[in-house]
Amino acid sequence: MSDSNEPATAVRDVPLDTEDESLDELHAATRRLLRAEGTEAILTVAGEAANDVLGFPGSGVRAYDPETETLRHVALGGRVGGIESRPSYDVADSPHGRAFQRGETVVEDIPDDDRFDRDSFVQTMYVPLGDHGLLSVGKTDGPFTEREVALAEILAGNTTAVLDRADQRQQLETERERLDEFSSVVAHDLKNPLGAVRGFLDLIEDTGETRYVSDARNGLDRMERLIDELLSLARDGRTVDDLTTVGIADVAQDAWETAETDSLSLHVGDDVDVQADDARLERLLENLFANAATHADGATTVTVGTLSNGFYVEDDGAGISPAEQATVFETGYTTAPRGTGFGLAIVERIADAHGWSARVTAGETGGARFEFTGVDRTC
Repeated sequence: MSDSNEPATAVRDVPLDTEDESLDELHAATRRLLRAEGTEAILTVAGEAANDVLGFPGSGVRAYDPETETLRHVALGGRVGGIESRPSYDVADSPHGRAFQRGETVVEDIPDDDRFDRDSFVQTMYVPLGDHGLLSVGKTDGPFTEREVALAEILAGNTTAVLDRADQRQQLETERERLDEFSSVVAHDLKNPLGAVRGFLDLIEDTGETRYVSDARNGLDRMERLIDELLSLARDGRTVDDLTTVGIADVAQDAWETAETDSLSLHVGDDVDVQADDARLERLLENLFANAATHADGATTVTVGTLSNGFYVEDDGAGISPAEQATVFETGYTTAPRGTGFGLAIVERIADAHGWSARVTAGETGGARFEFTGVDRTC
């Protein structure tokens, strides 16, 4: 065993006998991976293959949790039972995390002062599964051979490809659902004001009364708002690719100046820098501020504050009832007479596009509180 605790990068591109039984078994395992439904099931099949096909007794598969930046167990030794007590490993402070962050296979000798409860192993190997997680295996009867490393990497590569494919299918399904949603809005929400405008135009034509012009114009204004919100829902829901460092306080102030907040006042707590799309973050805050103003009902102050892994927007108004909290993010949901029902749906879409989690709850004074977690803070 090496005296150094520094992980060694595994050897790659090892030629394998094409008649190797293990390769045939890996092909069979890949077919099982393709039949698996969902990320957890795919990772479980990968753990079973590492254990049963490759013969690694200490196999484990971990999924990456971006909110906590940890790797948590999904399967252990080819089993899904008995993993609740297994710890999640921080990607910033574990050999598992080093391999995941580097995106390359790491083979490590077990040090005498090991703190990861791997005393039964001589060596451990960690093989990344793209940005999905990690395959980890241990050996008790000597170091890993180049052939074993190569087989583990083949299994990991096939697993990653299947996971990527599952993600793409989920994205396509999400896009299909959004298209259905947009079709419903166009067919229903736009149809009503369009019919009203036609009715007023008929009245103008029949009576010559110009007093119906303002009613027709109101209908056209509502259609314009609906179209603008619909386009925003489509644009802002796309995954954010280019992140920049922005200060919550600055963006909140910019959003406050453009939102119609009437007599409300803004209070911003500790300022922090986050990784976000500046324009979309401003849009998210603007919609929340406008929502607070629309449903003020006695509210005087809107507060923007920080969480350990995100931020919140809270007002001191009447709040949102528990029954409504489950539906406020739904497209078309509104309690305001002139509301489009898109404002908070856009808020949730922008959060999703960043990989954040959004939830609504009650504030300290009973008002509405919107929390966003999983936010990458830079300070």
